[in-house]
Amino acid sequence: MPGTAIASAVIAGTTASIHGGTLLNAITKQSLNAASRSVSIYLSNRSSNILINPQVYTYSGNCFEPPQPTLPKGVAEISFGSTSASSSGAVGVMTYDITEDQRTSLVRLAIMFSVPYNYNNYENWFALGLFDPYQACDESLYDMMYNKDGTFERGKAVGTEIRFQSGKFTLKGTMSPVAKAEMKVEFWYD
Repeated sequence: MPGTAIASAVIAGTTASIHGGTLLNAITKQSLNAASRSVSIYLSNRSSNILINPQVYTYSGNCFEPPQPTLPKGVAEISFGSTSASSSGAVGVMTYDITEDQRTSLVRLAIMFSVPYNYNNYENWFALGLFDPYQACDESLYDMMYNKDGTFERGKAVGTEIRFQSGKFTLKGTMSPVAKAEMKVEFWYD
């Protein structure tokens, strides 16, 4: 096809010819399939606000599919995982700033996820919360959301909804209790 870029890649020993933007998707999916522990987060912005300035912190594992830089209404997929060669999980926290004008952050949305390597001693957990816009996305935020109490809601991943509300902002989410987990999160402004 004229004007269409075609890329070739070797994925798991096979050569694939893929058009333009789908090459990255194929490589990301292959990485997630090879991961022993992973979580795909589907974040749905159901508000008129805009989500900006995404940040990620991984306590264990890596970010395979990073967050979109700007998320107006719609859904973004963010994926984290560990390699099959490592004995680690997909554990960490990610944040977005909530804004009306893409300049002034009103509040910081945070999502904590934990898909552990060792299911003998641990289970999948997740948390959703809202913080001051200057809250760092780092190990201390992960530790707070995993171990302590604060402006968030935490739950064991069994597929049941957790909900956190602050003023007119509402976060709702579910997470599966498996090694290749999925998390579905909705952000609403009432």
